Amino acid sequence: MAQLFYSPDLADRLPHNTGKISQKPLRRWQLSPVKIDNKTYYLYVEEETGLPVFTDKLGEGKFSQVAINFLNEMPFLVDPQRTWLMQNVFSFNLYRPIPSDENEKLKNYLQIIASHQAEFKETLNDNDDFSSTEDFNDLVYLLLALSGNDQEVLMQFCQLVNEEHPVKVKAPRPGAKYCTIKPQYLAPVFGWMTKEKLQQIIQQQFRRLAKTTSK
Repeated sequence: MAQLFYSPDLADRLPHNTGKISQKPLRRWQLSPVKIDNKTYYLYVEEETGLPVFTDKLGEGKFSQVAINFLNEMPFLVDPQRTWLMQNVFSFNLYRPIPSDENEKLKNYLQIIASHQAEFKETLNDNDDFSSTEDFNDLVYLLLALSGNDQEVLMQFCQLVNEEHPVKVKAPRPGAKYCTIKPQYLAPVFGWMTKEKLQQIIQQQFRRLAKTTSK
């Protein structure tokens, strides 16, 4: 399971546990409240890759619901990996305040949000009832687009998932004939998907916010 390091101003709302800090990839997240249009939201950031997740409420249930919904829109992972993510990455077993060496990715995101309030406000206003898990995906897309690291974040996250929980290829049927062909895929990260196809899909996802981010 993962570990959550939160902003000190949330200390009275979240537990403080003792225990060894995990060194495994994808297991450490940082959390900070953030103001958008004078309303408080919560920004979770995976320390290593910088994958962000927005929620409007504190709580592991809301976080995991929004996070898995975001990944379901990305066809980079298969169902066994999504199940593994829910059990090991999107659930927490240790909470403690953020250490003094605050994650640079979180700090950068907070600065981006503060300096682009108009864009984030417009994204919120595009939804009449901003509450469903799908709505929060738009905030993630906007933040990643403004950071300029959208493709790198998603590709690194998926690469680490495939390294931590690879999906084994089934053995061929006995007596089956096969031939060796020249590799054309981005292995071992995405297996069935070519690198060009992956980049095309990522670009399609972020075109949704091209009009907003260009203003």
